[in-house]
Amino acid sequence: MTEMIHGEPWEYIAELLDKRDTDGVVAYLDSLSPQDVGRALARMTEAQRTELFATIPPERAANLLEELSHT
Repeated sequence: MTEMIHGEPWEYIAELLDKRDTDGVVAYLDSLSPQDVGRALARMTEAQRTELFATIPPERAANLLEELSHT
């Protein structure tokens, strides 16, 4: 089995956003721990965070914010 190596989470999320891969963004966010998502968001630019929250479905964005409030 081949393991995919993505580099830093915030860089990979930015790549997925550049590719307009909404399903990939959601799947990757789901694969990360809440702590890793929080760290990734902290490392992203404001523009990248805005794009992320505009790209993912509203329900997933709300869930993400709720998860982050518990970390």
